[in-house]
Amino acid sequence: MNLSSRGARALRRLAVAGLLLASCAAQAQGPAIRIDQPSEPLDKALNQLAREAGVQILFASKVASDKTAPALQGTFTVREALDRLLAGSGLSVQSQDNQTFTIVPAPPAGGGEGATVLPEIQVVDSVISESTENTGSYAAARVAVGGKTARDPKQIQQSVSVVTAQRIQDQALTTAEEALGQATGVTLTKNASYSSNAIFTARGFDMGLQYDGGAAGVNYFWYHTGLPDLATLERVEVLRGSDGLFAGSGNPGGTVNLVRKRPLMENQVVVDLVGGSWDRVRTQIDATGPLGWDGKLRGRAVAAQEDREFFYDTAGMQKSVVFGVFELDVRPGTMLSLGGSFEQLGTAVAIVAFI
Repeated sequence: MNLSSRGARALRRLAVAGLLLASCAAQAQGPAIRIDQPSEPLDKALNQLAREAGVQILFASKVASDKTAPALQGTFTVREALDRLLAGSGLSVQSQDNQTFTIVPAPPAGGGEGATVLPEIQVVDSVISESTENTGSYAAARVAVGGKTARDPKQIQQSVSVVTAQRIQDQALTTAEEALGQATGVTLTKNASYSSNAIFTARGFDMGLQYDGGAAGVNYFWYHTGLPDLATLERVEVLRGSDGLFAGSGNPGGTVNLVRKRPLMENQVVVDLVGGSWDRVRTQIDATGPLGWDGKLRGRAVAAQEDREFFYDTAGMQKSVVFGVFELDVRPGTMLSLGGSFEQLGTAVAIVAFI
């Protein structure tokens, strides 16, 4: 065998290898198809190419809006056709196979080969409110019981139940005792010493009482009118189990947190009328809104009057409730609050002021 024959065979082998590589490259780009498309809106051109080639071309409508594809005539692979349709549009094509193609914004100049443009992410600042008022929900996003600050109930390692403003409205509850009667795991026992007071327990033990997330351990039996009327409260929170880890003291049964109503940023007037058996009539009006200084000063006033009889003689109840609170934004992050309530049940009167 001479040198010339060896060289000829080597050249034939190289030619065959080149043909194989070209065939593989053609297969990698997909089969070529005949395309005859006029100049038209880009989204329409992409959809037509997908139908003719039998592939998926994915793109967001806003990406292709207000863009025009050039006329395309000839035989091309899908990738070649897409490159021509997207030329000068600021878009590029990505593909993991020959059947699915995704149209995305082209990477910025200098991004390097294979650079990927991540989808746009919009960050919106929001504040999660503690209030359950006007949410229409039976669940609270944040609670003041079980910690030094309001937090998501999921972050509290004990069981927490909330009787929200929506539930109070839907069930026509009027006293804190009635709300506690609807809370999970709370047992109410009427106290014969007082006309409306009740002892509430959980897990067989007494429960502590706090207002607006304040220190637990407040004794409520001095309150001869019973717990506050729900006209003054926005929600009732119940934590089952000792709250000593957070509040410094607490009964093993748990803690009840009574959250007072606060002024709202928008004007709102709500009138509630309740009527029932044994000549029960209750009227309540609740007004709130900004008072001045571009909403930095806000106020809220609530008044309720209830009169009812009972199924046995020589018994009745007359209750009057007045509640008011003002809030002033002194500076960012600093708010001054001043309020008070007056509640009369028969001859017993309770007056409470809070800051």
